[in-house]
Amino acid sequence: MAAPTAPSLVFPGDEIAIAEEFIPGDGTYEENGTVYAARLGRLELDTSDFIAKVHAVTKEPLILKAGDIVIGTVQAVRPTMAIVEVRAVSAQPNRQIGSDTNGTLHISKVSEHYVDNLEDALKLGAVLRAVVLETKPAVQLSTKGPEFGILKLYCARCRNVMEKRGSGLVCPECDWKETVKLAADYGSGHLVAPQEYIDAYVPPPRAPALARGAPGRRAPRRRPRRASAARAHGRARRRRRGARRRPAPAPARRPRKAPRRSQRRRRRWRRSVTRMEISLLKKTENALEIEVKGENETLLNLLKQHLLKSEKVVSATYLMGHPFLDNPKLYLEVKGGKPEAQLKQAAKELRTLFDELETQVIRATSK
Repeated sequence: MAAPTAPSLVFPGDEIAIAEEFIPGDGTYEENGTVYAARLGRLELDTSDFIAKVHAVTKEPLILKAGDIVIGTVQAVRPTMAIVEVRAVSAQPNRQIGSDTNGTLHISKVSEHYVDNLEDALKLGAVLRAVVLETKPAVQLSTKGPEFGILKLYCARCRNVMEKRGSGLVCPECDWKETVKLAADYGSGHLVAPQEYIDAYVPPPRAPALARGAPGRRAPRRRPRRASAARAHGRARRRRRGARRRPAPAPARRPRKAPRRSQRRRRRWRRSVTRMEISLLKKTENALEIEVKGENETLLNLLKQHLLKSEKVVSATYLMGHPFLDNPKLYLEVKGGKPEAQLKQAAKELRTLFDELETQVIRATSK
């Protein structure tokens, strides 16, 4: 087969060269001694290095790599880790990302200073700028440095854009304050990194692990052993005390009952779940509106059904809003009585129901 002598447009699967003459390069592959085109593009046969390449004529999905400066939105925040959805790469903001767009941000990679709780440094729905540390096995991000951090944040109460005042943020409408990890150019409108940051940034090298016995590596602590002579002396002294009676052993502890075990399970479960926060938005004589943070439609729908069972409840409904930017809201209206009393009664009924469910599950699984 004669190789093409000039650049030409090739299609996927076209024969472009023989493996004995050219090595398959970018955009090509070899099969049975023949080099084929793997994509639509312009063919280039490098006669100096004998490499066959196909340059794409269409845009390809962008693949994240270590060192990329990205823009993302905080999807979930935990005490030690946050999930960030990567929306764009600062160097190519108009290119669509073809790889995994969900990255993890660990609490140790948020700031140069100590962060006790990640929920105090990042907020749900915040737009931030970060740098990619690793892409395998998962995308890992970092916001260390003055140019990295939150670029835009909405108020948790009124959902207005917060303004930077000093080292924190303040809502211009309701004066709600937040102290989070901010980028140096917060509020300037630059959702992509300035060019001087992109040119000057170099990913920090990973420190090599110290070998065993190398200087600087801390030696493991070992419990000092007693000399054999000291152990023999101790045994002889105990034999001389043969007439001395040893104290009676302590009585065995009574085994704990099943309710205590269930209480321990309940405590462990409560520590493992996200704490729910309720804030009062509006209250009148016979109606109220609350905001529930940390819960979803499952709990609100169950609470609504129990509220509607009461004859004093006129209306009970909830609004979910945006899944990432808004918190669920519950509206309750009653006749004859206080709305908070009906809400407390429904909460007590749900607690009794779940306690009975836990008891039945323990009985069924312990047989």
